[in-house]
Amino acid sequence: MFISPRFIQARLVCALLAVSLAITGSAIAQDLSASESIAATHTRSLTPAASQFDYVATNSNPLFPGGYTALHTYLDQQLLYPVQARSAGLEGTVRIRFRVQPTGQLTHIRVVTSGCKLLDDAALRVVNTMPPWFPAHYNGNAVLSAIELPIIFRIN
Repeated sequence: MFISPRFIQARLVCALLAVSLAITGSAIAQDLSASESIAATHTRSLTPAASQFDYVATNSNPLFPGGYTALHTYLDQQLLYPVQARSAGLEGTVRIRFRVQPTGQLTHIRVVTSGCKLLDDAALRVVNTMPPWFPAHYNGNAVLSAIELPIIFRIN
C-alpha cells in the first residue's frame, strides 16, 4: 500500500496540533493581523499580561449593556450618517475592532475595514462614545477581550 508524503505530513500536523492543545489547554496564542476578520458576535479573550492575543475559552462574552437589541437601538440613535457621504451616495461597512477591558472600558479602538474616511470617522465617534460594556468572564474573573463590530451605512 502506498502512503503519500502529503498524507503523512497532514497526520503529523494533526498529531502536533492535538499535543499542542493538550499541553496548552484551550489557550492558543496568535497574532491579530489587520486582514483577519472576526464575526460581529465572535470575541477573543486576552490575558491581561499578554503582549499578544492569547485565545482562551470564556464563560461569557463581552456584552453591551442591555444586550444586542440595546446595541442596535444605541447605534440607530447615535450613529449620524455624514451629510457629505449621504449627498455623495457613499455606502459601506466599517469594521471597528476594540478591546473590552476587565473594567468594561473600551480601548484600542481602530478601523479594521474602511468604508471611506467620512464613514470611518462617524463609526469611530459612535464607538468612542459607547458606555462601558459588561466584560467577558473566565472562571468567574473578568478578562480582557477583543471584539470586531461591523457598522453598516446604507442610504434608505
